[in-house]
Amino acid sequence: RDLHSFPTRRSSDYELARAEEAEIETQPIAHNAVVLVLDDSGSMSGSPTERLREAAKKFSQKILEADKGAKIAIVSFSDLTETLPFTSNIDDVRSFVDNKMEAYGKTYVALGLEQANREARSLRDTASDKYVKSIVTMSDGIPHDGSAATRLAQSMFPDYNMYSLGFFDGGDNAEAIEFLQTLAAE
Repeated sequence: RDLHSFPTRRSSDYELARAEEAEIETQPIAHNAVVLVLDDSGSMSGSPTERLREAAKKFSQKILEADKGAKIAIVSFSDLTETLPFTSNIDDVRSFVDNKMEAYGKTYVALGLEQANREARSLRDTASDKYVKSIVTMSDGIPHDGSAATRLAQSMFPDYNMYSLGFFDGGDNAEAIEFLQTLAAE
């Protein structure tokens, strides 16, 4: 009769395997946290504002549907800012976009980005949830503070995924497009 030798499991192997399982189980889950920075200035009145509103609502809905732990915040800007704190409720987003945006005043993009930075920093990771933070600026790209906004956006590149979208109403938009490109990380 052949006797076969089988390795026996040592208790230290078992403890190592359990420790690895526990580490896997306690890793935080990554979720999207997006701050929409929406141009609410007078130059956006009419068609650009309507298209921006629709885009903001659709974008938010897609993010929240795809990632149940995602959060959306909104900063609208002109001469002032108005903020919707982080939420996972699409109805809050729709209400803010439909009822709080009026398309008036000047285009102070840096003001919007400063508030977006404060809002993004306010959302903290937890033991179970980690947030991948993005800032999405939606504007017609005609700023009153272009160089200040560009410097601020570029200083934020290491901390966030930065994107920009343009909403134009005809004409030559080359300068506006060039400005919006400076707000987005490569």
